[in-house]
Parts: sequence; C-alpha cells; structure tokens
Amino acid sequence: MKYTFQDSTELPVQRDFIRDMRDFMEACKQVLPVESAAIEKTEQVRETTASLQAKLEELTGIHEKMLQCIDSVIGNNDYDEIRNYRDSVIKTCDACAEKGKNDLKSMLDNVSKELDDEMAVIKRQILSMLNPLFEGGIYGAEKRYSAMQSIDGMKGVMTADLGPMEYQCDLTFDRPFVTLKYLMGSLFLPKWSKSGIIYKEAKVKMEDVSDFLLSTFDYDGKSRIETTFKSKKSDKVLKILHEGDELRVFLDDVEITADSMLVRSIKFEEINGLLTSTVDYVKSHIKSQRLTSLLLNGEDAILNTEVFDCLKLVAEQYSDIIRECLQRGYVEGEITIKMEQQDGTRTEKYLSKAEVFEELSELGSEGLEIASVLGLK
Repeated sequence: MKYTFQDSTELPVQRDFIRDMRDFMEACKQVLPVESAAIEKTEQVRETTASLQAKLEELTGIHEKMLQCIDSVIGNNDYDEIRNYRDSVIKTCDACAEKGKNDLKSMLDNVSKELDDEMAVIKRQILSMLNPLFEGGIYGAEKRYSAMQSIDGMKGVMTADLGPMEYQCDLTFDRPFVTLKYLMGSLFLPKWSKSGIIYKEAKVKMEDVSDFLLSTFDYDGKSRIETTFKSKKSDKVLKILHEGDELRVFLDDVEITADSMLVRSIKFEEINGLLTSTVDYVKSHIKSQRLTSLLLNGEDAILNTEVFDCLKLVAEQYSDIIRECLQRGYVEGEITIKMEQQDGTRTEKYLSKAEVFEELSELGSEGLEIASVLGLK
C-alpha cells in the first residue's frame, strides 16, 4: 500500500493518516475527561491532606505549649503530692495528644491510600484507552526493541522516545519460537575440533547452526544489536554483537572474530544478513502490542496527570501533515489522502477540518489547545 497526498506526492509517513487522526481524536475524547476527573480528585485530596496536616501541626503545637504551661506553673516542686499531680497531668496530656495525632495520621494514610487505589484504576483505564493510538505507532518516535524466548513463547518490549515523552509496550510475536533457518536459511560457523586416531590434531570444522533458536535480542534503534541463538538443548550458544563498525561473533565461549584462523571462514555478509532479518522480524512480525507505561520527563505521566501534555506532543507530529494535506488538496478545508494498492487501484479518504475542530472543541479548553497545536485554529 502506498499513501500520498491528494496531488499524488508521497506522505512523509507511509501510514493511513486519516485512520491515525481518528484514533488520536478518539483517544482525546476518552482520555481527557478521565484525566480531568483525576485532576479534580487529586486536588480534593490535596485540600483534605493540607487540612489534616494543619490540624496535626496545630495539635502538636498546642501540646507543646500545654507542657510548657504546666512546667511554668508547677516547675520542680519539692512536694511529692504536687510532683505526682504534675506527672499525672502530663501523662494525661501526652496520651490525649498521642491519640489525636495517631487518629489524624491514620486519616492521612487512608486518604493517601484511597487516592493511590483510584489512580491505579485510572492508570489502567487510560493505558487501555491510549493503546489503539500507541499500538499504531507515534510519528517521529525513536524506538528500541528487546525480545526473549520464554516458556510461553517469544515475548518482547518496545521502548520509544518522543522528546520528553517515553512509552513502553509489551509485545508478542506471530511465532512461538524462531529458528535461525527461518530468518535466513542455512548458516555454518567455524570452530576448533580435534580429530585423529593416534594423534589428536586441532582442525577448523564448520558447524551447522541453522536450527538454533532465537533466545535474546536487543536493538537500540540505531547501530547497536546484541542477539543470542541457542541450540534446542540449550547446550550451545551463538552470540552476535554489532556496535558501530564493530562486529563480534561468539560460538559457545569462543570469539570467532578474535581468532585469526577461524575468522577467515566467516562469511560476514551472512552474519549481517542474519542481523537485518532478525531486526525486521522483531519490528514487523508483532502479533500483539500493549501499552504498559507512559512517562514525561522521566516520571509517570498518568499518575502526575500529564497525559494532556503527552497528547500535545503527539499532535505536534500531525500538524505539518495536516497543513500539507490542506495545501495539496483540491477541496478547501478537507484533509485528504490517497491510497494506492499494488494493482494500481486508488481510493481516497478524508476528514474535514471543521469536523476535527468541532469534535475537539467539545472537550473544552484542552481540546481547543490541541486543535491549535494541530494548526486548526
């Protein structure tokens, strides 16, 4: 599928931009009211907490003054009866003050726990609401991938950054396990082997690693890749590390690329091809993707009620495309793209600028601000 503007100029992102816009608008409509309610609840809890904290501080201060008053009135009197009286009064004051402070601290703990529990529910709700938007991928985000073979199959994690925003998704893949042969076909690697009946002589032997299973994978999205493959019995391990211009290959505990004899038998184009195929598999054979965290400036954006700021960052990525759609379109006020199938069939999809603005404006000042970021005001 090829995606273009209405004048057939290719879109800068080869995606169904109209669908992504609708997903974005739906996310805004679902999430912003929930976050607004969370902000209101958080503010109520802050006011309650401040009130309880003030009472606690006032009680502590009054108790200290009461003790000072008792001391100033009675002092260090020599009469046992008066000292006993003083001690009894102080003991009673201490007990009353301690009970009052414990009651207030318990109320503070309950208020805090209630908010934590509610925010935990809200966090799950918002992550679920945002999942369709983030599942499709956020334009301009720099992505990193990791994967690992588990007893339940191949599982992975994608972490992505867009300016100060970071999000993470759990991944599953379309195959329970992945063999090296599936990724690239046959691969033989050199290793030292001793042979001979009387005299054992070390010779280079080519070992077939084609049936090894993908075990772990880490890719920083740029130039660093580290991956391991294991034999079905997990008794043999192939490890490949690529960073910048450096490529290192290990078979079991031996670094083949550091051995002047073994390295001669490596076909580096095959190793590079394997790395390319592995990266492609992890990126494009995702069966399911679930948003698990959303951070802004390194802190939880949902618990800090900053999802609105994250949505504005996403909107910034759409603004240039919207502007070009409006400029290159043939109908004023329509955001239009064309989709071209492999057989040459073309279809158009569009959103009216007025429709987007109207839906967002119903969300109040926050919706209007997002519309402004999109360039629709």
